[in-house]
Amino acid sequence: MTQNIKEIKSRDGRTYWIEAGDKLYEQRFIVGSWQKRNLDYASTLIDNWTRCLDVGSNMACSAVLYADVFQTVECFEPTPLNIDLWKLTINANNITNCQLHEVGVGEKNYTTEIIIHERNNGHNHLTHYDKNPRANPTRSSRSRSRVIVDVKTIDSYGFQDVGFIKLDIEGYEKFALEGAIDTINRCRPTLQLEIRANQCRKFNYSAEDMIEWIRNLGYTVMSKNTGEMTGTFKSYRNELLYNGEVLRREMDLFFQPNERMRQTHFKELFEVV
Repeated sequence: MTQNIKEIKSRDGRTYWIEAGDKLYEQRFIVGSWQKRNLDYASTLIDNWTRCLDVGSNMACSAVLYADVFQTVECFEPTPLNIDLWKLTINANNITNCQLHEVGVGEKNYTTEIIIHERNNGHNHLTHYDKNPRANPTRSSRSRSRVIVDVKTIDSYGFQDVGFIKLDIEGYEKFALEGAIDTINRCRPTLQLEIRANQCRKFNYSAEDMIEWIRNLGYTVMSKNTGEMTGTFKSYRNELLYNGEVLRREMDLFFQPNERMRQTHFKELFEVV
Protein backbone atom coordinates (compact mmCIF):
# COMPACT_ATOMS: atom_id res chain seq x y z
CA MET A 1 0.00 0.00 0.00
CA THR A 2 1.43 3.35 -1.02
CA GLN A 3 1.95 5.98 1.69
CA ASN A 4 1.74 8.96 -0.68
CA ILE A 5 -1.96 9.41 -0.01
CA LYS A 6 -4.29 11.70 1.91
CA GLU A 7 -7.65 11.28 3.62
CA ILE A 8 -10.37 13.86 2.93
CA LYS A 9 -13.34 14.23 5.28
CA SER A 10 -16.03 15.71 3.07
CA ARG A 11 -18.90 17.99 3.95
CA ASP A 12 -21.21 15.38 2.41
CA GLY A 13 -20.37 13.07 5.31
CA ARG A 14 -18.21 10.72 3.26
CA THR A 15 -14.50 9.96 3.41
CA TYR A 16 -12.39 10.07 0.26
CA TRP A 17 -8.77 9.05 -0.24
CA ILE A 18 -6.65 10.89 -2.81
CA GLU A 19 -3.04 11.10 -3.92
CA ALA A 20 -1.15 13.56 -1.72
CA GLY A 21 -0.54 16.81 -3.58
CA ASP A 22 -3.57 16.45 -5.86
CA LYS A 23 -5.00 19.91 -5.19
CA LEU A 24 -7.79 19.61 -7.77
CA TYR A 25 -9.36 16.55 -6.18
CA GLU A 26 -8.73 17.84 -2.68
CA GLN A 27 -10.72 20.98 -3.42
CA ARG A 28 -13.49 18.99 -5.06
CA PHE A 29 -13.86 16.36 -2.36
CA ILE A 30 -13.98 18.84 0.51
CA VAL A 31 -17.53 19.67 -0.62
CA GLY A 32 -18.40 16.17 -1.91
CA SER A 33 -18.35 14.26 -5.17
CA TRP A 34 -18.88 16.53 -8.19
CA GLN A 35 -20.71 13.62 -9.86
CA LYS A 36 -23.84 14.19 -7.77
CA ARG A 37 -25.40 16.56 -10.31
CA ASN A 38 -24.77 14.03 -13.05
CA LEU A 39 -26.41 11.28 -11.00
CA ASP A 40 -29.34 13.53 -10.15
CA TYR A 41 -29.96 14.01 -13.85
CA ALA A 42 -29.31 10.37 -14.76
CA SER A 43 -31.91 9.41 -12.14
CA THR A 44 -34.58 11.06 -14.28
CA LEU A 45 -33.66 8.69 -17.13
CA ILE A 46 -32.77 5.35 -15.50
CA ASP A 47 -35.51 2.70 -15.20
CA ASN A 48 -33.46 -0.28 -14.02
CA TRP A 49 -31.56 0.06 -10.72
CA THR A 50 -30.25 -3.50 -10.56
CA ARG A 51 -26.69 -3.05 -11.87
CA CYS A 52 -24.49 -0.08 -12.77
CA LEU A 53 -21.13 -0.16 -14.58
CA ASP A 54 -18.65 2.50 -13.45
CA VAL A 55 -15.95 2.49 -16.15
CA GLY A 56 -13.01 4.64 -15.10
CA SER A 57 -13.90 4.40 -11.42
CA ASN A 58 -10.81 6.34 -10.33
CA MET A 59 -10.76 6.46 -6.52
CA ALA A 60 -14.49 5.56 -6.27
CA CYS A 61 -15.64 9.18 -6.55
CA SER A 62 -18.78 8.08 -8.41
CA ALA A 63 -19.10 4.58 -6.98
CA VAL A 64 -19.82 5.93 -3.49
CA LEU A 65 -22.91 7.64 -4.94
CA TYR A 66 -23.98 4.75 -7.14
CA ALA A 67 -23.80 2.37 -4.17
CA ASP A 68 -26.69 4.26 -2.53
CA VAL A 69 -29.11 3.69 -5.42
CA PHE A 70 -28.06 0.55 -7.32
CA GLN A 71 -28.19 -2.99 -6.03
CA THR A 72 -24.76 -3.77 -7.52
CA VAL A 73 -22.01 -1.50 -8.85
CA GLU A 74 -19.37 -3.05 -11.14
CA CYS A 75 -16.30 -0.80 -11.16
CA PHE A 76 -13.39 -0.85 -13.61
CA GLU A 77 -10.04 0.75 -12.73
CA PRO A 78 -6.59 -0.51 -13.84
CA THR A 79 -4.19 2.01 -12.27
CA PRO A 80 -2.36 0.62 -9.19
CA LEU A 81 -2.53 3.82 -7.12
CA ASN A 82 -6.20 4.38 -7.94
CA ILE A 83 -6.94 0.77 -7.00
CA ASP A 84 -5.47 1.42 -3.54
CA LEU A 85 -7.42 4.66 -3.18
CA TRP A 86 -10.63 3.00 -4.41
CA LYS A 87 -10.37 0.28 -1.77
CA LEU A 88 -9.65 2.78 1.00
CA THR A 89 -12.59 4.99 0.00
CA ILE A 90 -15.03 2.08 -0.32
CA ASN A 91 -13.96 0.60 3.03
CA ALA A 92 -14.02 3.97 4.80
CA ASN A 93 -17.65 4.43 3.77
CA ASN A 94 -18.69 0.87 4.72
CA ILE A 95 -19.85 0.09 1.18
CA THR A 96 -20.47 -3.59 0.44
CA ASN A 97 -22.23 -3.65 -2.95
CA CYS A 98 -19.34 -2.46 -5.16
CA GLN A 99 -17.15 -4.93 -7.05
CA LEU A 100 -13.77 -3.78 -8.42
CA HIS A 101 -12.40 -5.21 -11.67
CA GLU A 102 -8.72 -4.24 -11.82
CA VAL A 103 -8.58 -3.94 -15.62
CA GLY A 104 -9.01 -1.36 -18.35
CA VAL A 105 -11.97 -1.59 -20.71
CA GLY A 106 -11.69 -1.69 -24.50
CA GLU A 107 -12.79 -3.27 -27.76
CA LYS A 108 -10.87 -6.52 -27.19
CA ASN A 109 -9.07 -8.50 -24.49
CA TYR A 110 -5.38 -7.66 -24.53
CA THR A 111 -2.47 -6.12 -22.60
CA THR A 112 -1.27 -2.54 -23.03
CA GLU A 113 0.10 0.36 -20.98
CA ILE A 114 -1.57 3.19 -19.11
CA ILE A 115 0.06 6.63 -18.99
CA ILE A 116 0.20 8.06 -15.45
CA HIS A 117 -0.49 11.70 -14.60
CA GLU A 118 0.98 12.22 -11.15
CA ARG A 119 -1.14 14.25 -8.71
CA ASN A 120 -3.88 14.38 -11.34
CA ASN A 121 -4.73 10.72 -11.77
CA GLY A 122 -8.17 11.38 -13.20
CA HIS A 123 -6.31 12.02 -16.47
CA ASN A 124 -4.55 8.66 -16.62
CA HIS A 125 -5.32 7.01 -19.96
CA LEU A 126 -4.52 3.89 -21.92
CA THR A 127 -1.84 4.42 -24.54
CA HIS A 128 -2.95 5.70 -27.92
CA TYR A 129 0.03 4.66 -30.05
CA ASP A 130 -1.75 1.62 -31.49
CA LYS A 131 -4.82 3.74 -32.35
CA ASN A 132 -3.25 6.87 -33.83
CA PRO A 133 -0.58 6.53 -36.54
CA ARG A 134 0.48 10.15 -35.90
CA ALA A 135 1.40 9.42 -32.28
CA ASN A 136 5.09 8.87 -31.57
CA PRO A 137 5.70 6.73 -28.45
CA THR A 138 9.29 7.96 -28.19
CA ARG A 139 8.17 11.60 -28.01
CA SER A 140 4.58 11.71 -26.79
CA SER A 141 4.11 11.70 -22.98
CA ARG A 142 7.84 11.00 -22.66
CA SER A 143 8.01 12.61 -19.21
CA ARG A 144 5.26 10.43 -17.76
CA SER A 145 5.56 6.95 -16.33
CA ARG A 146 3.63 4.00 -17.75
CA VAL A 147 2.23 0.85 -16.20
CA ILE A 148 1.35 -2.41 -17.96
CA VAL A 149 -2.35 -3.25 -17.55
CA ASP A 150 -4.80 -5.84 -18.82
CA VAL A 151 -7.80 -4.71 -20.88
CA LYS A 152 -11.07 -6.62 -21.20
CA THR A 153 -14.36 -6.05 -23.01
CA ILE A 154 -17.53 -5.42 -21.05
CA ASP A 155 -19.21 -8.12 -23.12
CA SER A 156 -16.74 -10.71 -21.84
CA TYR A 157 -18.38 -10.47 -18.39
CA GLY A 158 -21.86 -11.39 -19.61
CA PHE A 159 -23.55 -8.90 -17.28
CA GLN A 160 -27.33 -9.01 -17.01
CA ASP A 161 -29.76 -6.32 -15.85
CA VAL A 162 -27.44 -3.39 -16.56
CA GLY A 163 -29.41 -0.19 -16.13
CA PHE A 164 -26.65 2.40 -16.39
CA ILE A 165 -23.11 2.67 -17.76
CA LYS A 166 -20.84 5.60 -16.95
CA LEU A 167 -17.65 5.95 -19.01
CA ASP A 168 -14.96 8.48 -18.11
CA ILE A 169 -11.75 7.10 -19.61
CA GLU A 170 -10.09 10.06 -21.26
CA GLY A 171 -10.83 9.35 -24.91
CA TYR A 172 -11.04 5.55 -24.79
CA GLU A 173 -14.85 5.66 -24.61
CA LYS A 174 -15.31 4.67 -28.26
CA PHE A 175 -13.38 1.44 -27.83
CA ALA A 176 -15.08 0.56 -24.56
CA LEU A 177 -18.45 0.94 -26.28
CA GLU A 178 -17.37 -1.28 -29.17
CA GLY A 179 -16.54 -3.97 -26.62
CA ALA A 180 -19.93 -3.52 -24.94
CA ILE A 181 -22.20 -3.75 -27.99
CA ASP A 182 -23.87 -7.01 -26.95
CA THR A 183 -24.47 -5.71 -23.42
CA ILE A 184 -25.93 -2.47 -24.77
CA ASN A 185 -28.23 -4.26 -27.20
CA ARG A 186 -29.33 -6.78 -24.58
CA CYS A 187 -29.85 -4.48 -21.59
CA ARG A 188 -30.52 -1.07 -23.23
CA PRO A 189 -28.95 0.91 -20.38
CA THR A 190 -28.82 4.67 -20.02
CA LEU A 191 -25.29 5.84 -20.89
CA GLN A 192 -23.20 8.69 -19.51
CA LEU A 193 -19.99 9.64 -21.32
CA GLU A 194 -17.44 12.33 -20.67
CA ILE A 195 -16.67 13.64 -24.17
CA ARG A 196 -13.83 16.01 -24.98
CA ALA A 197 -12.96 16.68 -28.62
CA ASN A 198 -9.21 16.77 -27.99
CA GLN A 199 -9.25 13.46 -26.11
CA CYS A 200 -11.14 11.77 -28.93
CA ARG A 201 -8.70 13.21 -31.46
CA LYS A 202 -5.78 11.74 -29.52
CA PHE A 203 -7.20 8.30 -30.29
CA ASN A 204 -7.78 9.15 -33.97
CA TYR A 205 -11.55 9.53 -34.06
CA SER A 206 -13.96 12.44 -33.77
CA ALA A 207 -16.44 13.00 -30.97
CA GLU A 208 -19.24 13.57 -33.47
CA ASP A 209 -18.60 10.24 -35.17
CA MET A 210 -18.89 8.44 -31.83
CA ILE A 211 -22.10 10.31 -31.02
CA GLU A 212 -23.61 9.32 -34.37
CA TRP A 213 -22.52 5.72 -33.81
CA ILE A 214 -24.44 5.68 -30.51
CA ARG A 215 -27.46 7.33 -32.12
CA ASN A 216 -27.48 4.55 -34.71
CA LEU A 217 -27.84 2.05 -31.87
CA GLY A 218 -31.25 3.62 -31.18
CA TYR A 219 -30.24 6.26 -28.63
CA THR A 220 -31.10 9.94 -28.16
CA VAL A 221 -28.53 12.42 -26.85
CA MET A 222 -29.53 14.19 -23.64
CA SER A 223 -27.90 16.83 -21.43
CA LYS A 224 -28.44 18.32 -18.00
CA ASN A 225 -28.77 21.85 -19.32
CA THR A 226 -30.35 21.37 -22.75
CA GLY A 227 -32.46 18.25 -22.46
CA GLU A 228 -33.01 16.37 -25.73
CA MET A 229 -30.33 17.14 -28.32
CA THR A 230 -31.34 16.24 -31.86
CA GLY A 231 -29.06 18.72 -33.63
CA THR A 232 -25.56 18.57 -35.08
CA PHE A 233 -22.31 18.04 -33.17
CA LYS A 234 -18.94 19.15 -34.50
CA SER A 235 -15.42 19.11 -33.06
CA TYR A 236 -13.57 22.42 -33.07
CA ARG A 237 -10.09 22.51 -31.57
CA ASN A 238 -10.49 21.27 -28.00
CA GLU A 239 -14.22 21.92 -27.88
CA LEU A 240 -17.38 20.14 -28.97
CA LEU A 241 -19.88 22.36 -30.78
CA TYR A 242 -23.63 21.78 -30.83
CA ASN A 243 -25.50 23.52 -33.66
CA GLY A 244 -22.45 25.73 -34.07
CA GLU A 245 -22.19 26.82 -30.43
CA VAL A 246 -19.63 25.69 -27.84
CA LEU A 247 -21.16 23.43 -25.22
CA ARG A 248 -20.61 25.16 -21.89
CA ARG A 249 -20.49 23.11 -18.68
CA GLU A 250 -21.33 19.98 -20.67
CA MET A 251 -18.35 17.64 -20.36
CA ASP A 252 -20.76 14.74 -19.82
CA LEU A 253 -23.52 13.80 -22.22
CA PHE A 254 -26.22 11.21 -21.64
CA PHE A 255 -27.72 8.74 -24.09
CA GLN A 256 -31.20 7.36 -23.59
CA PRO A 257 -32.73 4.43 -25.53
CA ASN A 258 -35.30 5.81 -27.94
CA GLU A 259 -37.94 3.41 -26.63
CA ARG A 260 -37.63 4.97 -23.14
CA MET A 261 -37.54 8.64 -24.05
CA ARG A 262 -39.23 11.03 -21.64
CA GLN A 263 -39.38 14.78 -21.89
CA THR A 264 -37.14 15.77 -18.98
CA HIS A 265 -35.34 19.07 -18.53
CA PHE A 266 -32.79 19.40 -15.77
CA LYS A 267 -33.16 23.15 -15.34
CA GLU A 268 -36.86 22.78 -14.61
CA LEU A 269 -36.32 19.94 -12.16
CA PHE A 270 -33.35 21.30 -10.24
CA GLU A 271 -33.44 25.04 -11.00
CA VAL A 272 -29.87 25.18 -12.35
CA VAL A 273 -28.84 28.80 -12.92
